[in-house]
Amino acid sequence: MWVEQNLPYSFNDDGNLFVPSVLDPGSHLLSIDVYTSSGVAATSEANVTTTRPSVPAELEGKGFKHQAPEQQCATCDVPDGVWRIEFGADGVIRFDDPLGGKGTEAFEATSDGVLTLYGPTSWIVPEEARGGFCDPNGIATMNWQISGADLILSASGTDDPCPGRAGVFTGTYQPSS
Repeated sequence: MWVEQNLPYSFNDDGNLFVPSVLDPGSHLLSIDVYTSSGVAATSEANVTTTRPSVPAELEGKGFKHQAPEQQCATCDVPDGVWRIEFGADGVIRFDDPLGGKGTEAFEATSDGVLTLYGPTSWIVPEEARGGFCDPNGIATMNWQISGADLILSASGTDDPCPGRAGVFTGTYQPSS
C-alpha cells in the first residue's frame, strides 16, 4: 500500500512510474482512496491482470559490485565508492550505496543484452529503501553483457534523463558474495 500525505499528492515518490510487471503475475485489484480536508471521500478501482517478463539466467538472483567513478555531473548527488546491485526475478534491482543507503529500480532485461530501467519501486519496499537518483527518474535503456564472471553495463546511445543513475549503473561489475 502506498500512502501520500504531502503536497503534491503523487504516486511512488513524486511522479515516478507504476510498473505493474513487478507485481506477482495474476489478478490484482488496484484502488485509489482520496480524502479531502473537508471530509469528502472518493474511491476508484480497477481489476488488472499482470504478467512478468522473465529475467535472463545470467542476471536473475545474481549480485554484483562496482566502484562508481567520481561525480560525473555537477547536479548529481551520488556517493563515491562501492555500489552493490542484485537482479530479482520480480523485475526489481535492489542496490546498496557506499554509505549504507538502499534503493530499487524496476527493470526489464532481454537475452539479447537490452536493459530497460524504469525508476524506483518505492511503493513495494520498506521506507528505508525508498528513493531514487532523480525526481522523477524516467525511463533509460542500457546494454548489458557478461564477460567471464563480470557484468558490463553500458549506455545504449539514448540519454538517461537521470545522470546520477547513469553514473552509477554504467561500468563493469564483479560478482559479489
